[in-house]
Amino acid sequence: MGPKTLIAEVLARRPQAARVLMEEFGLPCYRCPGRFVEELGEGISYRGLEAEDVLARIAAAGTSGERR
Repeated sequence: MGPKTLIAEVLARRPQAARVLMEEFGLPCYRCPGRFVEELGEGISYRGLEAEDVLARIAAAGTSGERR
């Protein structure tokens, strides 16, 4: 997974992604229709965020045992 991964794929592969995107970054990607056609890097760049930072936080949430 990387900046070129579709947002929908990130959400499908990482169950914690929806919560992290919404609660930590204020991004309601899980309900946006653009998630099926927009890459993560493209979508978050509009908010001035870096894909690597967001992906690292999503990965960390998945390995720390955090739950929705």
